[in-house]
Amino acid sequence: MLENGAYNKIEILTQEPNKIELIQRNLASKIQSINKQLYTLSWKESNSSLLNALNVEKKVMFLILTLIILVASEFLLHLIFHLKVQKIYHRVVNQSLD
Repeated sequence: MLENGAYNKIEILTQEPNKIELIQRNLASKIQSINKQLYTLSWKESNSSLLNALNVEKKVMFLILTLIILVASEFLLHLIFHLKVQKIYHRVVNQSLD
């Protein structure tokens, strides 16, 4: 970015965003050798609150889906048990009528 006739920010794009820590370390060592006042900031550091929110959302969604599956499986087991009990009851009633 150009501000007051001088650049205050340089953005570097990479094809491998998941290797940003390695790229940042290499770049920081080169930048620090030129000027000690310069520093690097990765996209993970500048968007840490967003990444934390996404991580929390992922965990909460896992919990919600797990609870939904548990309730649905409990319902199905109850339904199967109820149908089996009814089938046994009708069989006993039919045998007693014969």
